[in-house]
This record gives sequence, structure tokens and C-alpha cells, in this order.
Amino acid sequence: MYRSKTHAIAYSSSAVLVALGLCSGPASATEARHSAWGVLSTGPAGPLVSYPADVFVSAMPTARATGRQTTRSKNGRAELTLYSSVRGTRTPEQAARAVVPPELAQDYFRATNKFYAYSGTLGADVIYVRCNAAGPRFVCFEMRYPAAEQRQWDSIVTRVSLSLRAAPADTVAAAPVERIVPPPRAPVPAIAPPSKAAAVTPPQKQAANVAPSAVPRTPVAPTSPAAGPSASAMTAITPTPTPQKRMLSLDGKVLASRLAAALPESDPDARFMAVPIVPCTLSTPGGPDLKPTVAPLGKAKVPVALRDSVALYQASEAESVLAPKDWQCRKFNFDTGSMLLVAPVAEGVAFAAGYKGPLISVLFANGGSSGRTTVGRLAASVFPSVEPFVKRVQASPVSRSPDETLSFLSDTAVVSNTPANTPGLGTFDFGPTGEAVTGLLYLTGTADEPSALFVRARLAGGSGQLSAAVLAHALLQ
Repeated sequence: MYRSKTHAIAYSSSAVLVALGLCSGPASATEARHSAWGVLSTGPAGPLVSYPADVFVSAMPTARATGRQTTRSKNGRAELTLYSSVRGTRTPEQAARAVVPPELAQDYFRATNKFYAYSGTLGADVIYVRCNAAGPRFVCFEMRYPAAEQRQWDSIVTRVSLSLRAAPADTVAAAPVERIVPPPRAPVPAIAPPSKAAAVTPPQKQAANVAPSAVPRTPVAPTSPAAGPSASAMTAITPTPTPQKRMLSLDGKVLASRLAAALPESDPDARFMAVPIVPCTLSTPGGPDLKPTVAPLGKAKVPVALRDSVALYQASEAESVLAPKDWQCRKFNFDTGSMLLVAPVAEGVAFAAGYKGPLISVLFANGGSSGRTTVGRLAASVFPSVEPFVKRVQASPVSRSPDETLSFLSDTAVVSNTPANTPGLGTFDFGPTGEAVTGLLYLTGTADEPSALFVRARLAGGSGQLSAAVLAHALLQ
């Protein structure tokens, strides 16, 4: 991990060597232990780095669906992840300030006009992130490893960091290992595990509804001489305790029953039944379009009258949308969150500015990233329970017509009915059209850093039963 002084020295000296073209071989004795440095990339225009291939196993293909490529160390204690994010008009410093996790016990931060980097401890692990500006996006990597092995990883992280760049257009994802002949010396294990006396107990697995910051952090004990650096060379890290954060409660079944009462078009006889599943195309900045592998059938609560006319459009096992059959689906991943669109024509799922036809959309805004502004704007309009958060992010409310009606399911969940040709929550991001919009907006996470999920159905008149089923599926899911 980079301490401020250590990092400054390591970065400046290595940067000089790179500038002079003198850094082609191992930069330290630690690096020299590794017999093979390979190249890892997510594909054309995505991030590309050099990495110690004898420390890490092959990339995990299951992570590719989200535009991220992860490889894990052979002992399972470290991970290297590559990903891209949208840059827009933001400077590296602006982008970095928006994505640094608040629960990270940060001890290093640097931003220039070309990149940003930060590191810190989270529980028993060190997390180091670097993102380089590459045109309209950032190409990034994240390294996670045990804090007890910090000194053994320092030079590796330095070399990976200095090698980060955007891959050429003809790059193949997860390229084969490029071998570099090491100096003649006896083989040394890639990473020596800490002794039992110095073992760090990882944090317990979090429950689904527990904020990351609520997990207790374990102070890091120095490694023993047998495991690597001496105790005098290792500084114990004791993160500052984080107060318990208030969780936003959300019981899908309870809210679904309230939703049925709020929407007269809901079918009281709707029941769970098998419906076909259609995979959604996944689009990530800097990466190729992907389609997940899905099962042929899934279960959804559907009005009997619609049983033969709807399908589930699935972006992942935990993310699906109920919509008419034979429509098209595309999900966009951004550094602010994501947007899933389902429409009868290609124009409708391409964010086309002039599209005014039928559309079902699911917006997820991540309050722990640059999506907090979107969360703040939506919440400022309807949820006074998170007013401190809204004030902190200085968000202005969405413009709403007095003709738009709201039905509150809880203090952080609301159903909106936006009439045709009227501004309101339902027209956020899209603008008014000749059709009414029925929406379900609710917050998740913690009160001081909520995220938002906004499901909307803009369908032709007389589709109230389908709109109600779409929103109910989102809650029950």
C-alpha cells in the first residue's frame, strides 16, 4: 500500500525510469521473485496492465458481464480488477472525489490532469485504485490484498500502476502471459503467507441489509520475521471506528400490497406463473456489448389476462423487468449507476433524444458514487426523511407539475402518476410525451448515503394493468 512519503518516492523514481525507458525489467528484488509478468486487459480501448502472472490465476470470466475483469491470487487473498468508467467533462480529481468509498480508511490520495489514485484500508484489506484519463473515459484498476502483507505488495502495485494504459484497438481480452526471463537466482514463493501468530481475521460476511461501514474493522497485526518484514518495519493500522448508520427499511411484500391499493388497475387475482426470459444486451463504456446466459423460463406474478403476452427481460439473475413479448432490451452501465430500457423498437433502447413511444425503464442511481446528485434531485422532490443528504449534495429538486399525483408507500417509497405532456418525476431524463407515465421510486442503503431505484412504465392508454404488474414485479424481485 502506498503511504504518502513512501508512495511519493516510489512514484517519482519509477516515473523517471519510465520516462528514460529504463524500466523494462523487474524494478525491485520483490518483483524479481516472479518468473512471469503478463498482460491483462478487458479488450479494445479498455484498461491494460502488466501483472505478475505467477501470483495470479487466470481472469474470472463471470465478471465480464459487468464490464469488469478480475483475477485472483493463487492463495485467494488478493484480487486485481480492471474496469472503465465514463469521464464526461469531469477532471480526474472531481471523478475521484465522487467515487472514494466513505467507509475506506483513506491514507493516500493523488490527482493530476491525467490520472487519480487513492488507497486505504477496509477491514483487514488494503485497497488501491488508479484511473487514467483516456479520452471520454477513465481506464482503471483496483488491487485488494491483506494489510498484513503490505510490504510484499508495494513494488508489485507500483509496477502495475505505472503500466496502466488504454489497450490498442486490436487487443484481445485476457491476453496470454508474456514471459520475462528473471535474473539467475533460487526460486522464491510468490507471496509468503503471514505466520499463524500474525494472521488477520477477515470481517464476517455482511448480511444483505447491513451497510459496509457497519462491519467492524480488525486492527492489523505486524507479520513475524518468518513470514517476511520484521515487526519494526511494519506499522500496525488501527482504523477510526465508524458510527452505525441508519438503514432504510424496505419490505418488498409489504410495499407490494400497498402498491396494489395505490393502483386501482392492479389485478387482485394475479398469480405467479412461468414466463419466457429474454436476455438484455449489456453496454459498458469502453467495452463490447454482451448478452448474459439466461434460463428459458422464469417466474413472475402476472395478471391472468396477460399471461401469454409478457416476458421477463433479464440483465442478471437478480435484475429483470416484466414487459410485453417481442420487445427489445438494453442495459447501460455508468459510473453513476445504470439504466435498463425495454421498448418495442431499437430507437427506444438507444437513449434516442426524440423517441416518444412506449418505454419501460429502470434507473439505478448509486448514492455512493457520482450518482449521488441524481439521488439527491429525486429525493429532494418527495422524501423529506433524507433532507440532510439532499442538503449535503446540494441537489435541486426535479421540476414537477401540480397535476402529477403521488401515493406514498413509506417515507422512502412513492408511486407517481405523471399525466401526458406534463413535467414531473415520470419524465425525468426523458421529457414529457403524449403518454402518461406511472413510476415507482424508492431509496435503499443508508439515510446519509441512499441509492435510488426508479421504475417507470410509459405505455399506451388502457395499459394500466400492465403498468401495475411492472411496478409490482420490481418490488417483489
